[in-house]
Amino acid sequence: MKDIIKILFSIFFAIAIGVHIYYLYIGSTEPLWKHALYFLTYGTCWYMIYSSNPNSSWIYLLMALFPFAEHAYLGYLLLEELNPEFWVCLVVCFFMIAGFVWLRLMKKKNAIAKQGHF
Repeated sequence: MKDIIKILFSIFFAIAIGVHIYYLYIGSTEPLWKHALYFLTYGTCWYMIYSSNPNSSWIYLLMALFPFAEHAYLGYLLLEELNPEFWVCLVVCFFMIAGFVWLRLMKKKNAIAKQGHF
C-alpha cells in the first residue's frame, strides 16, 4: 500500500511539473520566476515523499505552502465558474495537504515500529 501511495504522488508531481514545462513551452502570462518556484517546490515535495530525512514532513510542508496558497487563491477566484481549472486547483490543494498528512502518519508509524510496538 505504501508503494502505491508513493506512485500516486509521483504521478501527481510529474504531471504538475509537466504542466508548468508545457506552459513555458507554449508561452505563459506567468513570469519565469513563478514557474521556477513551482519546479522547486513540487520537486522538493516529490523528493520528500521518498526521503528518509527525519524532518521530511516539515520540509514538505514548507515547500507545499506556495503551490497550496496559489491554487487555493485561484480556486477561490474560479469558484463561481466551476470550470476545469477550478477542479485542477482543488486536486492540487488536496494532494499538497494529503502529502503532509501521509508523511506525518508514516513518521508516527515508523516511530512506533522502532519502539517494538507493532
